[in-house]
Amino acid sequence: MSNAGTQTIKVSRAFSSNMVLQRNAPIKVWGTADEGITSVSGEFMGESACARVDESGEWTLEFSARDTVNSSQILKICADGLDPVVFDNVLIGDVYFITGQSNAEMAIGSCINAYPEERSDLYRENVRLFTQSIPYIIERKELWPVPQKDVVNPEWHWKKAVDDAAIYEFSAIGYFFGRVIADKLPELPIGLIMGAAGGSQIIELMSGETSKRLGYSQSATVGASGYYNNLINPFIRMPIRAMIYYQGESECWPTATPDYGRNLDELVKDLRNVWGIPFKFYNVQLSSHGEESKTSWPTIGEIRAVQYDAVNTIPDYYIVPSYDCGKKDEDPDFAHPYYKKLPGERIAKLVLSEEYKLADIEYSSCPCVDKVYKEDGCVNIVFRYVGDGLRLSEGSELKGFQLEANGELTDAKASITGRNTVKVITDKAAEYVCYAVQVLPDKAGANLINSENIPAPAFKASI
Repeated sequence: MSNAGTQTIKVSRAFSSNMVLQRNAPIKVWGTADEGITSVSGEFMGESACARVDESGEWTLEFSARDTVNSSQILKICADGLDPVVFDNVLIGDVYFITGQSNAEMAIGSCINAYPEERSDLYRENVRLFTQSIPYIIERKELWPVPQKDVVNPEWHWKKAVDDAAIYEFSAIGYFFGRVIADKLPELPIGLIMGAAGGSQIIELMSGETSKRLGYSQSATVGASGYYNNLINPFIRMPIRAMIYYQGESECWPTATPDYGRNLDELVKDLRNVWGIPFKFYNVQLSSHGEESKTSWPTIGEIRAVQYDAVNTIPDYYIVPSYDCGKKDEDPDFAHPYYKKLPGERIAKLVLSEEYKLADIEYSSCPCVDKVYKEDGCVNIVFRYVGDGLRLSEGSELKGFQLEANGELTDAKASITGRNTVKVITDKAAEYVCYAVQVLPDKAGANLINSENIPAPAFKASI
């Protein structure tokens, strides 16, 4: 904020010192000005920009797109007669947005005890973090129904990932992802924005226009679009490289599950549309949880299958399995597995392949179903992205496969028959072959992986 007397200009709180701006995209900076201020100007990296203040008091400055800048820069915003607003230590690199529900929100500080060896290896000079959390929003019902133009909490701002205070409050799955990218590309600044909310339904993360079109107005917590309005909308004018998503437990009920595939498709379209960017979408398939999930989330296996099936219907959509990183028997919290490092690193492998071309997707993705056909009383499944070949994570017998006939699932014997093929034995007519769709696939022994130790995702494929 800048002021002279009673007049002020305000820069959106999406901007602050220590931020990362998206490279190779026009740099837009926006805010508001009091009545009587007619124009706002700015300076960044030797470039000047000027903008008129419109009738509603809003203004937007635009600077040229730039490639990577990993040396500290200063952004200055000012108006005649007012002290300038100055942001320092500004970098230009790649920005990733992390959203979803509580397992996306779960912070490093909540799970670091699962990785005591990581305590001394968390700081990264080229990573910057913007943390948002939900208590502030939950306490302010008046914010829920309105798309917020600015970051709602004045205390939220960009922070350097060089101290425990900044890192421990940030999304664990997001930070473990970002750390890998930062290490592989040490000259590239990485910005991570956290916009996840525990318990959020998918309809709370989409815009009001889309949720209304789908017929939603109410939700379990903050109303349809409530978290979109407060955690996402303030950033939609800020370009990002890609989105990381982990959500679905709130949909694991018979009344919600049938619409999840449609809603997921609409969510991705919606978020790409409001940003105006066809970014890639990296979705973490739901983890395995404790025995309580059998009653708390009875359709979780179906949701996992729907999350996988979107690979075939949503462009530039990727699935990241995590059911093998779920709750251990001795853990007290059935709903929030502590083991976010491996899923985060799996996202990073995909990103290094698909965003940076530094890896081959054959060795970066989980195995995905290429085709399914029946022959000689067996269902044959051909996979892609198997690396050097399919194998078992443990044991000598392939487990986790089931056949579905008339809505009933029965366990099926299966075996690996080639580098990228699996044979499932069947003695009856079945409409679908399923893998790891049990509520607890890890307890069911699901053990199919590729040569990179990435599990095959839960899926349901038509025969």
